[in-house]
Amino acid sequence: MVILKGNCFGCHNVEKKKGGLLLTSRSDVLKGSKNGPVLIPGKADQSKILKVLASDSDPHMPPKKQLSDKQIATLQTWIENGADWDEKALASFGTETPLDKLGPLPQSYGPVLALALSPDGKRLAVARGGEIALYDTANTNRASIAQLREHRDAVQSVAWNSAENLLASGSYREVAIWNTESWKLEQRLTNELTGRITSLAFSPDGASLFGADAMVTKSGVVRVWQTKDWKLKSSWEAHRDAIMSLDVSHDGKLLATASTDKQVKIWSLSSLSNQVEVAKFEGHMGHVLGAGFSPDDSMLATVGADKVLNLWDTKTKEQKITLPKHPAPLTAVAWAANGKSLVSACEDGAVRVYTDFKAHSGKEQSEGAQMRALPATDDLLYSVAISSDGKTIYAGTHDGAVYVWNSDGKLKWKLPPQTPRFATLEAAE
Repeated sequence: MVILKGNCFGCHNVEKKKGGLLLTSRSDVLKGSKNGPVLIPGKADQSKILKVLASDSDPHMPPKKQLSDKQIATLQTWIENGADWDEKALASFGTETPLDKLGPLPQSYGPVLALALSPDGKRLAVARGGEIALYDTANTNRASIAQLREHRDAVQSVAWNSAENLLASGSYREVAIWNTESWKLEQRLTNELTGRITSLAFSPDGASLFGADAMVTKSGVVRVWQTKDWKLKSSWEAHRDAIMSLDVSHDGKLLATASTDKQVKIWSLSSLSNQVEVAKFEGHMGHVLGAGFSPDDSMLATVGADKVLNLWDTKTKEQKITLPKHPAPLTAVAWAANGKSLVSACEDGAVRVYTDFKAHSGKEQSEGAQMRALPATDDLLYSVAISSDGKTIYAGTHDGAVYVWNSDGKLKWKLPPQTPRFATLEAAE
């Protein structure tokens, strides 16, 4: 049950039903696909579902992953024994620990899972492990101006609301709201939260806060709070798997959600009481890990584990540009406010800058934009941010460091990975 849910349900569910095959119940499995039966209880050697798991199979399942010999042997034994279905095991898989039962994070654990520049570009929020450090980007000694330590688990997301002098941070089953003048905790939101808050975004008018409540293999729920009293205003299941990124358009009319189910969706925000899905993009072949609207809202950029950056036309709902030539999964994406450049973070340790966007001809998709890699770090990157003029780029690493470059690729500063205290930024040699 765990193997099926963790590796198969993402593509073969009621919403996606790849190849006409559903695998979320025993009756659906036995119905098979549009090409006939895929599983025959007691006959593993005649079950197609087992044959496509072989490393040399074509087609191969899962498409971008190879199950271990032990996992394949487990499925084979299960089929031979009659393929009994265990709903209790499915329900318990991925069950989350209550927030008050969490143990402390190891002090050595401090990946920078999120970065956020304030709208005026003067302050940088760095989420490292369970803490958040704030920096004045113009301060010559680069000392942190505040450290926020209220979360009980890794901080997965941060977002600024300049209209109300607020900073929101998301962790496991909680969102913290901070006053950006006193740096005091103003509110802690925990009611109804079930998973990790992997992404946060304020509406342009500052009246609403959107959060992705993510439970891997189980659900991706959008939560919306009204900032005047922090009451939960709306909530809906946007995906049947975890949402890894969300973004609100600059005109406040659209919400984009990107999920580990390989889908990207756009939702109308005309009425939060009646959510309307206005587009669904299925161009990615792996988990979609980052999404962001261009400043004029004409394009949506998405990146994922399939090593691809896609640009979608938000009006025609078509794939406008595809950049597939990346050496490793892309984990985050961010636009410069002037709209002239876009940056991505990659697991190969490099930030890439994209400019000169134009629709591809279909012959060579990589010609859809100019792509340039900055000097690589020696660690994988989880987060990225860029100043409004595109001249300064920030990226956070797995080991807790933050690199700061000029747009020409010169390293300006490096914030070393220090926990639990944050020191000053070191000038690059």
